[in-house]
Amino acid sequence: MANPPENTGKNWFKYFQYQKGKDSPGNARNILLIVAALVATVTFQASVSPPGGVWQEGRRVGKAIYAADREAFFEFLTFNTL
Repeated sequence: MANPPENTGKNWFKYFQYQKGKDSPGNARNILLIVAALVATVTFQASVSPPGGVWQEGRRVGKAIYAADREAFFEFLTFNTL
């Protein structure tokens, strides 16, 4: 793999852009599929195992401990859904 250009100015992102003559559409599609799969995996895992865990006993069994702070839990759900 070629080294990225030494210029660390505003054009660093051009190294990572799709280049019609150099990159094939199949490679670009494969990379997008990998990124989408990783995002979906992280979102699913955060939903299955929420931050702080879940209550194990008592009247709140199975509910997220983090849900006790409604504002913080709402932010977590919003960003996880997005």
